[in-house]
Amino acid sequence: MNDILMLSDDVYMFKNQDFYGEPVSTYLLNLQDQCILIDIPNYTKRNHDFIAGMGKNTCVYLSHGSTGTKEGNLLCKELKIPVYIHEGDKKNKWLQIADPVYWNGKERVPHPAVTGYHTPGHAAGSIALYYKEKRMLFTGDTVYGDIQNEIKDFMQESRNEDVNERFKSCIFLSKLSFDQLLPFHGTIILKNAELKLKNFLNAKLKTKH
Repeated sequence: MNDILMLSDDVYMFKNQDFYGEPVSTYLLNLQDQCILIDIPNYTKRNHDFIAGMGKNTCVYLSHGSTGTKEGNLLCKELKIPVYIHEGDKKNKWLQIADPVYWNGKERVPHPAVTGYHTPGHAAGSIALYYKEKRMLFTGDTVYGDIQNEIKDFMQESRNEDVNERFKSCIFLSKLSFDQLLPFHGTIILKNAELKLKNFLNAKLKTKH
């Protein structure tokens, strides 16, 4: 099975990655002079060789601390890839990256084509990355699709998180211009994602009044 999909001429998706028994997706942006990984794929020879074969300086941005697993730490150590994580997740108990680079959300992502945003709620250090040229929004676990290809309703989720803060982060993200919503957990949305997010938020806001 081919678990590395080309989403555009310079964006790849590592699908069906195993995260504590759950399927997730991670991504690689093959930019002109650098590669950016958004979360870390499983350590397999195929993934290792695919990343190494790009032949470019590479860095990782973790969408939130718990995505930094021991397996991911080993892959990045072998390939000498620095791992950036928002400083809000310094104390994330699931973070297993040996020497992460803490990012405050104000410094630029190390490539002008990509913008990073702090999107707290799911985790204190949750972030999203925005590839404006391709109208792609990488959201981690802040927001994701469901099996109907609509926005998954996270407001009733029982995880230990701040759903109201997460909702505010989604309002912020909805002001960006994007077609595709590419999360860690959940279903990717490849068309009309901005409109679907706005419709979800508007429906929720109406029930609050």
